[in-house]
Amino acid sequence: MKKNIVFRTDGNGKAGIGHVMRCISLSKELSGKASVTFILSDESKDIKQFIEDNSGKCRVEVLPDVGHEYIHGKPFSSEHSLQDAKYTENIINGLGEVDFLIADHYGIDSKWEKQFEGMVKHIMVIDDLANRKHFCDILHDQNFYVDSKTRYDSLVDNKCVKLLGTSYALLRDEFQVTEKAPVKDKVESILVSFGGSDADNVTHNVLKVLTQEEYKHINVNVVTGNYGKNKHAIRQICDNHTNFTYRQQIDYMAKLMCEADLFIGAGGSTSWERMAVGLPSIIISIADNQTKICEDMAKEGLVKYVGTAKNYNPENFKSCLNEVIKDKKWRKFASEEGRKLVDGRGAKKVAAHIFSLLINIRKASDSECENIYNWRNSEINRNYSNDGKKFSYESHCRWFEQIVESEDSDLLVASSDNAEIGVVRFDYTGDKSLISIYLILGWHNKGWGLPLLISSINWLKQNKNNIKEIKAEILHKNKASKQIFADTGFCVISESENTSLWLKTV
Repeated sequence: MKKNIVFRTDGNGKAGIGHVMRCISLSKELSGKASVTFILSDESKDIKQFIEDNSGKCRVEVLPDVGHEYIHGKPFSSEHSLQDAKYTENIINGLGEVDFLIADHYGIDSKWEKQFEGMVKHIMVIDDLANRKHFCDILHDQNFYVDSKTRYDSLVDNKCVKLLGTSYALLRDEFQVTEKAPVKDKVESILVSFGGSDADNVTHNVLKVLTQEEYKHINVNVVTGNYGKNKHAIRQICDNHTNFTYRQQIDYMAKLMCEADLFIGAGGSTSWERMAVGLPSIIISIADNQTKICEDMAKEGLVKYVGTAKNYNPENFKSCLNEVIKDKKWRKFASEEGRKLVDGRGAKKVAAHIFSLLINIRKASDSECENIYNWRNSEINRNYSNDGKKFSYESHCRWFEQIVESEDSDLLVASSDNAEIGVVRFDYTGDKSLISIYLILGWHNKGWGLPLLISSINWLKQNKNNIKEIKAEILHKNKASKQIFADTGFCVISESENTSLWLKTV
């Protein structure tokens, strides 16, 4: 049975469309196992078609005008919040049972979120301001902050799952780059982009420097969005210079980033796209919420930061540009460190955490002996077991009875919507555990392996709080398992001829 997931977000020329873009990236990972609906305010109705065109099969609904103008970056007033929640409820009531409500909006806080308690199964919040309380089961903030682990401690409940940092960056599939060309000795190509709207016209200011004679040997690609109010003037500048190429609202940004030697742009979500492909960057903060991110990244040497758009100084920018062009060592460092921080799989990981909360895990009962025998003995699961041979029902029954009665093991069955999807076993030695996990026949290659592993680890934390580490033995040929264990923070600690031993501290 498909799940039912709803996004409440907004985006327009005034506020930018970064919130919408990251929600679209996440929706694409969800839509294979869920029906997805976007809910927008009346102020964002102009991007309804854009979302429909770019999010696959997602449904898009627009709220009636609530009669309150939203000030970007500020929480809704109490009256505005209640009115928005009421109209949102009206749409949700027509969608059937909703498994997850995902809010990505600076106007939304705990007052709005509490209106949906009991109406939806779970609530997730996507945020990056950490300036208001939230009532949610999952809190996501993909940004780089020196204090990222503690920013939300006083703003969410202790039980809230916090997905924090660039490992969870919501990027499109195209940014899962496996190979990156070596950093060149010389900068031959620069990519310039300041987001979908560029309200402060920073692109134009940067191009005034890049069009100077000393940079005519460098190819410059300029990308704007459909909502950029100065896009026509920028196109004209590009048309007047043979080393410039202008593009608008493209769907191959990763390709351009992989081809570029240097990026010049904003400090928003494209920062994680650039890091994923290993592209060194000079950045300018174009919004208040970007400034601390830019400063913290610059402190770690990950980017070169030249200040805010409102305080833009062309001489400072030019000085930084010349320094970066000469400094191959820094460009190499930024490229390598960026790829370590962002692997491009953030949307897959976040989607897996969402689905993990829709999985129920229970101890296996005596009546399930035969079912588990059939699941264990399926060819696909035996292919990835250490032995790989078929075993008899009698030997299985002896094993099953021993495992179920043992105090040193737990045999668990995972289900969703009353359908069994997988089996997990934990074997304990002191404060250490060994995990064995497999999906039931019919559930392979459907994206349930990672949610099952996450749900299993959560069960262990809740039920065996003395356990300090988890190990897993994985066959070298089992690439899918190696990927999901890496996605949950396991690291290889040893290898043998056929297997590798993985470890995660709890």
